[in-house]
Amino acid sequence: MTEDPTQINRILPGEDDSEDMDRLMLNTGEGKLAVTGFLTIGRDEKNHVTIDEAVVSRRHAIIERVGRKFFIRDLHSTNKTFVNGSILTRGEQRELHAGDEIKIGSVKLEVT
Repeated sequence: MTEDPTQINRILPGEDDSEDMDRLMLNTGEGKLAVTGFLTIGRDEKNHVTIDEAVVSRRHAIIERVGRKFFIRDLHSTNKTFVNGSILTRGEQRELHAGDEIKIGSVKLEVT
C-alpha cells in the first residue's frame, strides 16, 4: 500500500480525536477530516476537498502544517478565502485554531 503524503483521514462519528495534537480536525458538514500534512481546496476534482461552484477557483486554498501549527493560505483566488468573516488577501497565510470557520464560496468548514 502506498502512503499518501497528504495524510488526510476521514474520522467516523464517535471516534476520539481530542488527544492528537499533531493533526488538524476539519468539520466539512458531511463528516470530519483529520489533516496531518496538507489539504487542497478548490473547484478542480484533483483537490482533496472539491467545491463545485463557479465562484471557487480551481486551486483556491491550501491548509498546511508548519511544525506543530496549521495555516491556511489563499492561492491567489479570484473570489477570496474567508476565516472568521475576515478576507485573506491573495497569497496571505493565517494560522488556524479550534473554532475557526473557513468560508470558500458558500461552503463553511469548521476547525475543531
